Amino acid sequence: MSGAGGPAGSGLWSSLRALPRAFWVLFFGTFINRAGTFVLPFLTVFMKERGFEPWQSGQAIGAWSLGSLFAGLLGGWLADRFGRNKTLAFSLFAGGASMLALSQVTTFPGLVGLLFLAGFVGEATNPATHAMVADLIPLEQRTLAYAAMRVAVNAGFALGPAVGGFLAEGSFFRLFAADAGTSAVAGVMALLFLPRGHTVSGAQASWAAVWPHVRVNRNFLAYCASVVLVGAVLRQMTAGFSLFAADNGCGTGLIGLMFAINGSLIVLFELPLNVRTRHWPVLRSIAAGFALMGGSFGLFFLGGSVAVLVTTMTVLTVGEMICLSRTSAYLASLSPPDMRGRFAGMTGLSWCVGTALGGMGGLALYQVQPAALWAACVAAGALAAGILLGFSRGPEAVKEGNRE
Repeated sequence: MSGAGGPAGSGLWSSLRALPRAFWVLFFGTFINRAGTFVLPFLTVFMKERGFEPWQSGQAIGAWSLGSLFAGLLGGWLADRFGRNKTLAFSLFAGGASMLALSQVTTFPGLVGLLFLAGFVGEATNPATHAMVADLIPLEQRTLAYAAMRVAVNAGFALGPAVGGFLAEGSFFRLFAADAGTSAVAGVMALLFLPRGHTVSGAQASWAAVWPHVRVNRNFLAYCASVVLVGAVLRQMTAGFSLFAADNGCGTGLIGLMFAINGSLIVLFELPLNVRTRHWPVLRSIAAGFALMGGSFGLFFLGGSVAVLVTTMTVLTVGEMICLSRTSAYLASLSPPDMRGRFAGMTGLSWCVGTALGGMGGLALYQVQPAALWAACVAAGALAAGILLGFSRGPEAVKEGNRE
């Protein structure tokens, strides 16, 4: 990809320095928020300690994912209509408040209801963030910019669960309070220091204006179908993986360190890998990453030792690094500028359908037979790759200087 910053080394750093100030505010705000993602990675363990069954944990995670499903539609519309910064601030403040409330609830219905609310308000940040990057960054630099944003997310993810695992050993309430506090800090940054971004008003801001564009965009539809499957696979990182590790004798501290492998590898290697592989065809790279992420869970057929758990997390992370920054740049190139928030919202809807299925269906499979879940993950990754390659056609398959 021509915008990946040229050769590794000085070319990479000069390209990063050339990104605008507002991008770096978004970058650091995202890092702070993700570093405070303490609750979700330990939700299944939190519920297990309180006597809930695995299927109940699956239902609770599904409620969060269902809320996230609607959040994509709401957040995309808010971002296009009222501005990226206001949408980010609203989502972050409301998400922090829902975490504090969640810490005080002990009944299953209460947990389900508040997790739905947390997903609904907290995940509205995603369309606004995606659209703001596309607003700020020209086409030839977008893959690099989205890769940098993934570094921010995963630097936070590397730090957050590692710290959170040890916080949880003292008190789970600390997780909820810290999660809420970091969300508030990021919300203030968004409101005070980020631009409004590209917005529209009136009939142009409605969802009805989007459907005619979506119906004829075969590549976008194929992309959305594939990410439903990959979303179900990725949900197992915080669902099936955590539970499998706990069932094989790992404490919360060790589970947190395993999550830190994912974020640490991305922080250290995704940007250099992005530069080294900039000439790879976009769709084939994304498909390869999808298949590798699904296939990583097949390693659990070898058992639940620490070595297998670490290897699985490593292979899953390599798949992520190959494809996920490319998927963001690819989506931005499929989206009309005045509909970026809503296109990102529809993609978020697809991810959340997948994570809901992965949370509820995945843990239900796990309770019956863990091996059935791992087989389903392998199949889902392969099918996602097949859909993307089999149904994407036309000029939109040419992105960021790569030709299929």
